[in-house]
Amino acid sequence: MTDLRRPFRWLGSRSLVRSLRFRLVLLVLLASLPSFALLFLTASQQREDAIAAGQDESRRLARLVAADQSSVATQIETVLSTTALADELTGATNDGCQAVLQRLLRPTTAPLEGNASPDIGLDDATFAQVVVLDDQLEGFCAGGAGVGLMDEEDRALATSALERGRLVTGNLRTTSTGSMVITYAMPVIRDDDAGRRVIVATLEVYALTRFALEANLPRDSFILIFNDDGELEQRYPAAGSVVVGDSLAGTPVVDNTLRPPEADEEPDPTADEIDGEEYVFGSDDFLTPGPEGGLTLSYAMVGFPEAVVVQRADEKFNENLGKLGIAAIIALVAAWVGSDLFIGRDAETRKGQIRDFYHAFSTGALDDLDEIIGPGYVDRSPGPGQASGIDGLRQNIAAFRIAFPKGQIIIRELIAEHDKVVARVTLSGTHVADYFDVPPSGKPVVADGVETFRFLHGMVVESWSMFGELRQREAAPDLPVPAPAASTGLVSRLFRRK
Repeated sequence: MTDLRRPFRWLGSRSLVRSLRFRLVLLVLLASLPSFALLFLTASQQREDAIAAGQDESRRLARLVAADQSSVATQIETVLSTTALADELTGATNDGCQAVLQRLLRPTTAPLEGNASPDIGLDDATFAQVVVLDDQLEGFCAGGAGVGLMDEEDRALATSALERGRLVTGNLRTTSTGSMVITYAMPVIRDDDAGRRVIVATLEVYALTRFALEANLPRDSFILIFNDDGELEQRYPAAGSVVVGDSLAGTPVVDNTLRPPEADEEPDPTADEIDGEEYVFGSDDFLTPGPEGGLTLSYAMVGFPEAVVVQRADEKFNENLGKLGIAAIIALVAAWVGSDLFIGRDAETRKGQIRDFYHAFSTGALDDLDEIIGPGYVDRSPGPGQASGIDGLRQNIAAFRIAFPKGQIIIRELIAEHDKVVARVTLSGTHVADYFDVPPSGKPVVADGVETFRFLHGMVVESWSMFGELRQREAAPDLPVPAPAASTGLVSRLFRRK
């Protein structure tokens, strides 16, 4: 424990630390600490509020993305189901079939004949290729580029639709231009037994891009669509190292979305990170037609960079920190410069107290002595038989007044430095009685002396005295400096006067 206190004792012994300037600067610093603490606490709360608001916004957008994706799938299913009922597709010949498919590729205002609906337009997707195949996967009719561009995955999708008798979807991919295309297969219902047919349609889907642009996402944000196995189905922006079909399994935020952690599981510290950058996430699920003919579960995720989310809060914090820092610097400069004024004022106050002290010797008035002499006062140069403390001073003053009835202690010079006041004085008076074993001469005498007083908390707590021998006065002494009835010092008025 002694070793721990030693540095503090050494620091406390330094003159700079004990100076009034240092204490004023330290006081300003300590007074500024609550303001800085409150600023940091407020900034932390503002960041938390911004992150919470970002999470709410990301969840809201994720719900809208999920609803938008589900709506696109519903529109496509409706259009294909309606088209599959057209007579041109169910008849024995392909007369008019190509015209129906061309209508899907380039919708017109002219109504379709037969059972086809005139309202076959899509809001967030366009048909890139549409073909009708028979049960041998031979082309019945085609629109756009024709049957020749169909790949094996499209043919497998057509087979699945024929076998299950319902809409199936699959072969999701990204083109070289960055657009996302998807293939649907829809069986054509026929009344005769001449064989089955299937519509195979490839569509370019841009709902996600349109949504992202209209939502005005913060910079560096992204939207992911992935299935229940964690495979990426769509993303915005399209560019990136992860492409459609890649697995996102192993990414903590995706894993937490697919399989939320149990209540007793420890949270993954990287659950909010992607490639080392923290994000604010929101997600929602939705159902779409799957490759097996049923509905598959997919997830929409919206992510905002946390740095962007809290940017406004950080800017406000930096702004307030700058203002508070400037105010603190101004206060420190004022304390540093103003300490000179306080030091000067404090020195004059101490000099005034010493004048009051000597005034008591010259007049015998002891009323103000309790306001000058502090508790535990020690006189390092007591007279013979003098009592200790303030009682000894009273005894000294009383003996002085008896020995020198009209005596005075004339102040020649007062010097105040740090916690001490040094007085150069002259004792003057007619010596008519013993003064601490010094016999009277009955003559006017003088004696020069130097006395030092140490102050603590504005009061004298220690003094030293050195006087020369009493000698006969040859001429009238100089008049003493009149002692003020009351000190006009600010510190004295506030703290040292009753």
